[in-house]
Amino acid sequence: MASVGISRRTSTLLKIAAAVLVLVLAYFVWRMRNPAEIAMPQAQARAEQMLAAYVARSGEPGSHFAAMTRVDYPEGWEFSWAYAPCPDVTRLRVFIRRSGSGHYGELPDCHPMRGFGAAPARV
Repeated sequence: MASVGISRRTSTLLKIAAAVLVLVLAYFVWRMRNPAEIAMPQAQARAEQMLAAYVARSGEPGSHFAAMTRVDYPEGWEFSWAYAPCPDVTRLRVFIRRSGSGHYGELPDCHPMRGFGAAPARV
């Protein structure tokens, strides 16, 4: 009885194809881990979009936010706008990473609550 199996040549070709597939997948994973970096003008445009989104959601007039400042960090930029009703207390801060993602660092609140809001315990 003859044994049925794949030839040595076919086996070698399958191993080479699997190795190429692994290398291609590794390349795409590497590209996803190292995203392209954005430039400062693109980061500023993204921060201004986030400001506009905050103004639209909160109902605050856009005129309450003025005098934008920028701080450069190695990992990105921080953009902040003075909040006109109480500029000494709070600002709107947005941090944009060099990868393009962003988040709000501080939202304006003229009467921030300190601590957890719990009354002191009776002793």
